[in-house]
Amino acid sequence: MNPRRFAKGLGLLLLLGISGIAQAQEARNGTNAASQLLIPLGAQFLGGSGAAAAITGIESVLWNPAGLDYGEGNVLVMVSRRNYIADIGINFAAVGLRFGSLGAIALHLRSLDIGEIQKTDEFNMDGTGETFSPTFFTLGASYSRAMTDRIRVGATVNLNYESFANVSTSGVTFDAGVQYDNFLGFGGLSVGVAIRNIGTSMRYDGSPLIIDARTPEGGRATTKYKVIAASADVPTVVDVGLSYRLFEGLSVSMTYMENTYGPSQVQGQLAYNLQNYIIVRGAFVQNVERQGDLKGPFDNRPAFGATLNLQPVLGVNMAIDYGFMPAQFFENNHIFTLRGQF
Repeated sequence: MNPRRFAKGLGLLLLLGISGIAQAQEARNGTNAASQLLIPLGAQFLGGSGAAAAITGIESVLWNPAGLDYGEGNVLVMVSRRNYIADIGINFAAVGLRFGSLGAIALHLRSLDIGEIQKTDEFNMDGTGETFSPTFFTLGASYSRAMTDRIRVGATVNLNYESFANVSTSGVTFDAGVQYDNFLGFGGLSVGVAIRNIGTSMRYDGSPLIIDARTPEGGRATTKYKVIAASADVPTVVDVGLSYRLFEGLSVSMTYMENTYGPSQVQGQLAYNLQNYIIVRGAFVQNVERQGDLKGPFDNRPAFGATLNLQPVLGVNMAIDYGFMPAQFFENNHIFTLRGQF
């Protein structure tokens, strides 16, 4: 098998997915399942507004799994926490292993810390006095392999689970990506294409959907009736991104993101590496089409981030990342990440 032809063919298939995704997306905004899959995680490129289609290392499992099999060390670890809107926290942990020419694998878990919610029903609109705590998590496994010294491919399978108040749903989604370094012979130019969240629709089920049914006339005894919840598709996303080293220490990244259930976006980041001790970043997210009242809290907003390299101090390849995302309507978001390669 010719690795260059394989990578080019995979990239073409991923690009062709954009045309299908773009159809009728405006009318479907906000109607998808598994919305947690669209919340960016990891401070390194969250501060870069997600301009990460060409990312490498353990954090690539969040954006483009092709980048997993690149970098130093054979053991990769990462933990991250995002303080999201409405007092919601998002936790993420990943561990990866490299096996030389065989490629690299990683296991990862993301979970939402939503807290307690007051229970209401059709008869108690102000609350029943009870509370419940939703459970939302995604368990994933990724594989990546460097086909040549310039080309990498990767894939991820995710199990998505949601439950609250004794109803639940689950589904399986897949990610795939390809990366190409020194694209078209330009040194320092990296290109990445990824498609994320291809999967089955999700439908809630559980005992609370069985309700009492009564006739208006009252001539029949009360019977049980099961409400069939509507199914919803997962939000498929295609990212096409590039990264370029302008000169020593300064790099620029840009990603075009097409979303089946949200606005298309252009995400950009400028980063400067200060003597490999500290990296500072500034970024911006711009919606391609006008959203009107549907604008999200982070749309058309800047983001900022920084990385502190711990290797000069501790002698091990570890780093602390911080991301800051100003939000409209809600509190600003703070993201912290600890990652390492050993």
